[in-house]
Amino acid sequence: MSETELDTPVNPVDIAEQGSAALDGPESLRERLRRQRQESADNKTVDLPLPEYDNPQLVARYRLMETKELGQLGDRIRREYKSTMDRALYGAMDSIITCCIGLYARWPDSEELIPLGTEDAPIKFDQALAEYLGFEATTARGVVFETFGQNDFAIISHNVTLTRWMGNRNSDLGEGLGE
Repeated sequence: MSETELDTPVNPVDIAEQGSAALDGPESLRERLRRQRQESADNKTVDLPLPEYDNPQLVARYRLMETKELGQLGDRIRREYKSTMDRALYGAMDSIITCCIGLYARWPDSEELIPLGTEDAPIKFDQALAEYLGFEATTARGVVFETFGQNDFAIISHNVTLTRWMGNRNSDLGEGLGE
């Protein structure tokens, strides 16, 4: 695509004239696409269960990562680590820490999420979680490592699920993946 094509404004009349009867019905193509775009734009958080916690589940609520945050995180990881595996692991940990806005519990027979902290002081991947779960860790990365059972692959896999949601916020990733 040429640069001039990228800068050319779209004429909605031309698009409508090229359309079909599907543009007009009870839920037209246009309305369905508009609704999906709006749902994606409005979907700012996802709840993902952590592996190894099933009765009750331990669920992390995540927010979208800003592009600027992603760049800063990537730059820091590249400076700190040379190994590809270290970069993958610590990048995953830092994404999980950065995007987590709170941790919750959910009993198997319920949809209700029970906050581990309070609305004013949610528990995240921090010292409060280490105390709550009964282990010692001195850094947020250490808390993630212990919470995920010292399992590097569980951390990376969970982050892949989070990243997939960020790329497609209308998906059902929070409904079954990451468990």
